[in-house]
Amino acid sequence: MAIEQYVKESVLGALFRPFPFGFVAALLQLIAVALVTPVVLAVMGDGSIMPLPTSFVSNLTAPSLETQSSIVAGTYLIISLGVALTENRLLDSSAMQIRHLSHLKPFSRPELVIALLLFLFCLGAAAFTVLALHTPQFLVDLEHQDGCGEIALIVWPGTMSIGVACFGANAHAALRALQW
Repeated sequence: MAIEQYVKESVLGALFRPFPFGFVAALLQLIAVALVTPVVLAVMGDGSIMPLPTSFVSNLTAPSLETQSSIVAGTYLIISLGVALTENRLLDSSAMQIRHLSHLKPFSRPELVIALLLFLFCLGAAAFTVLALHTPQFLVDLEHQDGCGEIALIVWPGTMSIGVACFGANAHAALRALQW
């Protein structure tokens, strides 16, 4: 039993060791989303968001919930981009781990392995970005039925932006490894 536990811990440790920058970026994005979301909900709840002019006439209408959700999603994605592009020692450590692992295996071209890893991380970040910008229809329907969809339309892009931060930070580390 102790051997199985050791094997599981060593496999998980080996899996997560090259990517600490991505996990720290995801944690930072989670904290940012947790800090920004109550403020956004408070602003949306009391109608403090300025109405958008829809014509040259002075009648102003309040923005729809989907428009407000798009603004929030854009804000979350901008924050996740900033988190992913942060320069620090953890980025260098992750890049060194990626570079070391790519040279450890008997690959004929380790730079190609790093480039493939960079491509996959960019693809993951792009997928999470698309998911953050397009709220699933069942969440929109939930808003119309229960009235609690307003929270779902805010939480969905926040959750997806955590994935953007994680994959984006790992892509940044892989790019750094490729440049060395």
